[in-house]
Amino acid sequence: MPVVKLSSKGQIVIPADIRKKYGLRPGSRVEIFDMEGQIVLCSIPEDPIEAAHGFLSSRRSISEMLKEAREEEKKFEERKAGRFR
Repeated sequence: MPVVKLSSKGQIVIPADIRKKYGLRPGSRVEIFDMEGQIVLCSIPEDPIEAAHGFLSSRRSISEMLKEAREEEKKFEERKAGRFR
């Protein structure tokens, strides 16, 4: 496990093999977490939408899910409108 040294400005150098493995380049963004006595770095993808591709899988298409959501919203609005008549 690599050991790094903290500079006087609080900076560290992430070893090249780790930068390469996680695609970290100059300007890459990294999130820092304090997790019960441990410091955890998490790389933030440049394109979060592309990185999330396939994260949630469904047998239904997005258009089917949107259609269903719109129908539910319409029914809700109709019920809500009926209460105030």
